[in-house]
Amino acid sequence: MKKSIIVSSLALFALAYACTKDTAAADPIPQDLLIGKWNLTNAYWNSHYYGLDNKDSARFSLGELSYEFTKDGRVISLSPYYKDTLKYRILNSRLIVLDDHDTIKISLLANAKMQWHIMNVKSDAGDFFEETDNFTR
Repeated sequence: MKKSIIVSSLALFALAYACTKDTAAADPIPQDLLIGKWNLTNAYWNSHYYGLDNKDSARFSLGELSYEFTKDGRVISLSPYYKDTLKYRILNSRLIVLDDHDTIKISLLANAKMQWHIMNVKSDAGDFFEETDNFTR
């Protein structure tokens, strides 16, 4: 009897913890933290084709590439060579949709740091491209 009570209690605790964790992960991105200019500091990417990973990375100097999110739903991509303006929407589960087709998952968003992850499936054979970008204010 004691054994079943202990096992039941552990199962209930695990379930309660898992539900709490899922709720926290589904919180929407606070727009006030996202608004402003973010400078790309480094990027890591992987082009996976024919079962092989092709990984690479790059570091960026201040001003080399940045994204500025505005309150009215625009994101401005800036570099010394071009400027582009896209629209964005914030979804739950820390997702941003750019121009109604690219989905970016934000894995870290703090006052001065942001990290996002992009993944695009390229074929039914399992080919894909993924990129992780790190930003500072």
